[in-house]
Amino acid sequence: MVSPQRKRPRSIDDSVPTEETLSAAMLEIESLLTSFDWSHPTPCATRLENLLTDEFESVESENVHALIMNDGAQMQDFVSRIEGGIKQCEELDEMLTLYLVELQALADDVNFIESENRGLHVRTANERELEKELSDLLKAMAISPREFEVLKQESLEKMESIEKVEQSLLQVYRALKSSQGLEEQQDTQSLTENMQIVKEIRRTTRAESEKFLARLREFVKIKFQVLVCC
Repeated sequence: MVSPQRKRPRSIDDSVPTEETLSAAMLEIESLLTSFDWSHPTPCATRLENLLTDEFESVESENVHALIMNDGAQMQDFVSRIEGGIKQCEELDEMLTLYLVELQALADDVNFIESENRGLHVRTANERELEKELSDLLKAMAISPREFEVLKQESLEKMESIEKVEQSLLQVYRALKSSQGLEEQQDTQSLTENMQIVKEIRRTTRAESEKFLARLREFVKIKFQVLVCC
């Protein structure tokens, strides 16, 4: 409830209230209390609180309106502060946009590194598995030079020598069988040292077996000629 007889002070330029302003304020309070209906059934404290709240909001609204309509230094300062705040917000928006771009680029780099890391883990695991397989293959292909000497020098007529030759041939067969397919692979820098060793052992083993086959053919040829002549 606002009394029509009361007038609120509207000045926004006076930082310290004058005696006249204080007198007007006292009259405002006196008028407010005089016009208040103390006999209303609603508790007085609640109604008085609502009334004071309405009065305060009304005064605030009038002060804001007076500030906007004022063309003095205070209004110019207010507008200047608003414009400064807007400018700072725009600068902050540009900084945040740049920061967002940098974060996106950083996120892309992190994703790339994580992808490379996953690929590296896969390659490392594959290489370890290959190294293990090659190590097992080296053990399986291990042939003593003595076995090759047996194929070169042992007699093909005596039973005891033939048994030795058979054992050596069995070792050679197992080595060639375990390394079957390696010769189809191309020599590249990616081949590990063990892979190169395995391929070299296979080439040596194959060469020695071919020499034995040539020796065996020559032996059979001679035996056949002897049988034919007899």
